[in-house]
Amino acid sequence: MRGTVYLISSIFLAAVASQACRLGELTFKPVQVPSLLNSTQNFEACRYEMTPFIARYATVYYSIYYWSRVILIHIVPCSTLVVLNVILIRTMRAAHQHRRQMSRRTVVTTTETPASQQYELQRMSNNTQDADTCTLPSRRHGGRHSSTRSTMMLIVVVCAFLFVEIPLCVLLLIVIVENTFHVDVFSDMARYTAALVVNCFTAITDPLNFFIYCAMSERFRRTLCGLFTRRHE
Repeated sequence: MRGTVYLISSIFLAAVASQACRLGELTFKPVQVPSLLNSTQNFEACRYEMTPFIARYATVYYSIYYWSRVILIHIVPCSTLVVLNVILIRTMRAAHQHRRQMSRRTVVTTTETPASQQYELQRMSNNTQDADTCTLPSRRHGGRHSSTRSTMMLIVVVCAFLFVEIPLCVLLLIVIVENTFHVDVFSDMARYTAALVVNCFTAITDPLNFFIYCAMSERFRRTLCGLFTRRHE
């Protein structure tokens, strides 16, 4: 538990440190702007400008910032999740095939056993097993079913995360190429539309994880209901 807290705290501090440099990018100055309703009146507003250091090294600064963000926050985590997801799916398929082979072997062995021997084995089983032992197969089956559902839930959540992060990574790469090499890959309207669509997908998929947990995890539903229905003794 303590190691988990340290890991979460380290990730949080690293995330804050990676964005702390953006606090010193801009400066704000008051300006007078004319009113849209009455041209004879002026209102005080603010205008943002880059700080002298950022304005001098804007290309280098933003190239380093966005490249490090794409590599450390998007490419490396997404690639790792894709590899782990593929390994997890292959492991699930191998386990499913192994269970099918074991069940087939059990059926074949039971079919080939003589009737008299089956009767003796049945009598011995009935004499030696008690009530607790009889419930073990169902418990094992239930535990295996719960583990399979948890694994499928993890795969669905990871796929939803990748569905949002991969387009965002591609969009950031295009922005980096445009700013570094001064080329126009997209028009301003297309770039604005793409950013709007990616942000909408992010806003939709982030709350969707809650419903995925509720739909696929019985333990999560019980724990959630216990938080709101727990009675004080």
